[in-house]
Amino acid sequence: MRQLCMEAATAAALPPAEEEALLGTPPGLGSEAAHAELELELLIKELATAATLPPAEEAALLGTAPGLGASALAAEAAPPVIDEASLPQPLAILRCKPEGHPEAAETVFYLLGTAHISEQSCADVARLVRAVRPQFVFLELCKERAAMLAEDVRPRAPTVAEAAALVRAGKATPFSVIYAWLLARVGQGMELVPGGEFRVALQEAKAIGAKYVLGDRPISITMSRVWAALSGWEKARLLGSLLWMGAGKVDRQAMQTEIEHLKQPDALSAAVEQFGNDFPSIVQPLVTERDQYMVYVLRKLALYGDRVVAVVGAGHLKGITEHWEDEIELDKLTRLPGK
Repeated sequence: MRQLCMEAATAAALPPAEEEALLGTPPGLGSEAAHAELELELLIKELATAATLPPAEEAALLGTAPGLGASALAAEAAPPVIDEASLPQPLAILRCKPEGHPEAAETVFYLLGTAHISEQSCADVARLVRAVRPQFVFLELCKERAAMLAEDVRPRAPTVAEAAALVRAGKATPFSVIYAWLLARVGQGMELVPGGEFRVALQEAKAIGAKYVLGDRPISITMSRVWAALSGWEKARLLGSLLWMGAGKVDRQAMQTEIEHLKQPDALSAAVEQFGNDFPSIVQPLVTERDQYMVYVLRKLALYGDRVVAVVGAGHLKGITEHWEDEIELDKLTRLPGK
């Protein structure tokens, strides 16, 4: 069960104004959460026209260091010499050619597996970006969770009144509100704010004038699909397990040790397998579908650069690698239950 917390710990670190996006449908979008495909198309369009975009007009999904603009991407005279054996681990190195351009050179993707509450992961991200000097830094975040890129964002658990109001309004499920509460409890018990490696990645991207891309599926869609996938018995068991975990005291040292341990492939595979055995309906919408979504976004970047660094939770490395050559049907991944 702790793997569930580690997998989505980044969802906890949102300020109160952003909780509606975490717990249900983003404000102003109604029930049309298939907006994910539209946002992705806008992202791709922005990548294609990045050279003409002034810094002040760049969208939340795509950014550069202020004042640098896209021209900084072409400023480097020659690519760096990269000693792949010396790069931080766990790391997956993938390659692909731009879609529709078989004559083009391959783009190399350096996917670093991280723990979302880890000083070591922060240091590893900085090392990798400095060694590779990519044109793009991909983050396992979505626009709805962009607020956690701000410094000193502390997790806050929704109050009972807030949670009840969101559920009554159809903007949240019981799972999402209890999940947010549990993750906030875990985050408050740790010295580090979840997602520090993403903030480091953003800082390093700005330092070299690279673009950053928020390439995960919107959290509102993921939470809705997770809840819809569960049977009645699984929902009851899951909510009970989350409440039981949240009621206990957070052992900071034990949690930090387990977080670092889960970055090891064998330990992580065992944890995911156990979690899948306990709640088989969750793995597909919470992990597998997001792996496929991120593959789709990553491969689109091959049109616009030859080096990409991706910062993702260690639990996604295996899935992204396994689905790298697959044909991804985006519509199926972004469809709300019942639509």
